[in-house]
Amino acid sequence: MTRLYTLLFALGLTLGCNQSTQEVDSKADDLAAPLLHTEVPPPDPPGTPPPPPLGTSPMEEGKGETLARNGVVLPMGRVRNEWFKKLNEVNPQLHDTLLEALFLSRQSGKQVYVLKRRLGTDEKPGPVVYAPSLTRGGADNLLSVQFSDRSFHFDHFDTKEDGPTLEQVRERMFTEERIRRLKRDLGIFGNP
Repeated sequence: MTRLYTLLFALGLTLGCNQSTQEVDSKADDLAAPLLHTEVPPPDPPGTPPPPPLGTSPMEEGKGETLARNGVVLPMGRVRNEWFKKLNEVNPQLHDTLLEALFLSRQSGKQVYVLKRRLGTDEKPGPVVYAPSLTRGGADNLLSVQFSDRSFHFDHFDTKEDGPTLEQVRERMFTEERIRRLKRDLGIFGNP
């Protein structure tokens, strides 16, 4: 529902206030249809694992994957969880859309694409709208997710507008852990 209000607000800015409600509704339906249309995924097949408990990230329960470099080992689930936290801080709309995409991927067993569209015109660009889709969006593809193997495939991701990439968060975490270990080794107080 929030996405619809965001879309309508953006359309109000784009279309102007002098148009009738019917005109705005008609144009909203035309613009929103490709963004909000997704096939309804089938119910979870038998044997599908239950969702993670409340209070945990959907990506915490991993496949035991780890990333190691210079003696620092990071569980991939922790990296993904940190990425989700950072996205929620800098781009809550994309964060929420990614959660929707992960849910759709888990239900359908398919790869789900996150599409990005900017409302408005070339002369007067409007706000960005993100939407999950079961069909590839070409130039509108921001990234895709596959719940079964916890993978994210970045496509037209813009770090200035969309937030940090998984790689950027991973590098920051490696650096922070390495610094923490060096401080501990030197006996310098800091993070334990």
